[in-house]
Amino acid sequence: MKNRLALAAMIKDRIFTWSITEKGIRLIPRRSLMHIICLDLLPGDQAKLEFTGYLQLSDFTEMWSAILENAIRGAEFSLSQVFCDLMSYETSLRRKGLFHKQMVFVETPRLQQLGKETASFTPQSRLRDLLNQDTSLLTTIEGVQLRTLEVELTSKLLPLGLPKDEMSLREEARDPKDVIWRLRGMIAQHNEEKIATLFEIMEKIAEKVVQVSRERVQGLGSSQN
Repeated sequence: MKNRLALAAMIKDRIFTWSITEKGIRLIPRRSLMHIICLDLLPGDQAKLEFTGYLQLSDFTEMWSAILENAIRGAEFSLSQVFCDLMSYETSLRRKGLFHKQMVFVETPRLQQLGKETASFTPQSRLRDLLNQDTSLLTTIEGVQLRTLEVELTSKLLPLGLPKDEMSLREEARDPKDVIWRLRGMIAQHNEEKIATLFEIMEKIAEKVVQVSRERVQGLGSSQN
């Protein structure tokens, strides 16, 4: 309890409302593109902090209105189509290089697997290209020593996460109830300064996620005309 209260105190200016969870705290942030954020102190080593932010397309009126209008106008347009299209832009952070290793955004493992096993599915690079072109963002990520970072799609807000097996993922994509981006990253050592930097990193990534989502929703709508 003491650690969770201390964690909340570190980010009090970012919190609209919050609650204590089993692993850490859950909050609705002020002035954020993300709908809900969870900060979890990892078991066995509470110096490690995991950040999980959820970005709902339904929070963005113009995108959600476009989805609904296109669904009415085109019989073949559906929320499933939006979900499957955006899922192809998922990305994760990896350290690559033989001698001088650098942090870069690459395809997520599940995209690679789906690309191999589903002929009609092609992973797209637009989001990871935008992220990799932002040298300031990559430098900040290196500085805070971010250990993991994943940008993935789901149709469920917490406490449920993304399905672990491919069949469940395909079933979810077939009939999604919502379109939600999940941004998740972990730092090995946290303090007030590092947490503030982690928030800044996730907000920058969220901006690019929204940019790509807008482009794709508009593009899908145009294809129905």
